[in-house]
Amino acid sequence: MSEFGSVFFCDGATPIMRSLVNLYHIYCYNMIYFLVGISFFITAFVRMAPHQGWCVTFHSQSLEFTWTAIPIAVLISLLLPGYKMVIQMDECVNPLCTVKVTGSQWFWSYEYGDYAAPAAMGEKGWDSSVIHPAVGSYSFSQYMKAESDLELGELRNLAVDKLAPFPEGIWVRLLGSSTDVIHSWSVPFFGVKSDVIPGRIIETPMFLDEMGTFSGQCAELCGVNHAFMPIGVEVISHHAFTRLIKP
Repeated sequence: MSEFGSVFFCDGATPIMRSLVNLYHIYCYNMIYFLVGISFFITAFVRMAPHQGWCVTFHSQSLEFTWTAIPIAVLISLLLPGYKMVIQMDECVNPLCTVKVTGSQWFWSYEYGDYAAPAAMGEKGWDSSVIHPAVGSYSFSQYMKAESDLELGELRNLAVDKLAPFPEGIWVRLLGSSTDVIHSWSVPFFGVKSDVIPGRIIETPMFLDEMGTFSGQCAELCGVNHAFMPIGVEVISHHAFTRLIKP
């Protein structure tokens, strides 16, 4: 759980977010090991007397091979887990639910498909071909709550008038578009930052395995009220979600 003044990551609500945090820790530990090792090597090498060779070595094939091979091995060791993470972030296994998010200045609109694939691609803005009315008709817009409407415990600039429901325990295909400028649908708990661009459909797979209420914000500078475009998501059980969106 993120708290005021905390310097750590928030608890991940998706396998991807938890993997991203683990990858960050791996990189940090590796950098610490390399820093300590290189510092020790340089210190020991410089402290050698001149006659021991450090300042009179003008050519050494073994030395050149070593300082070329070691950095390459280090970079490969850092590349492999990052590459695996990138592949996992694009993986979507049999998505059972499609949610279309449309960004506008300065609110979000949600449209839900009833466990059906998009009917068409390449739509712009408000067009509804991607979620055909025949397969799902649950939709709404989400606005930030005014400070005068906040209830006890709600956070200023993060509270919304209506939470967007998402199902727990199944793959969700998030489709993003925009009606005006570039926005970004970002929820740190999910490890998701999906830019939504006018005239394009951006697909982002998600698998949510933690129920609860999660907050995010637009992460792309989109105008004068960019700071007042929060995201509110409620992850509920699969059965509750099915009852909610079915017409």
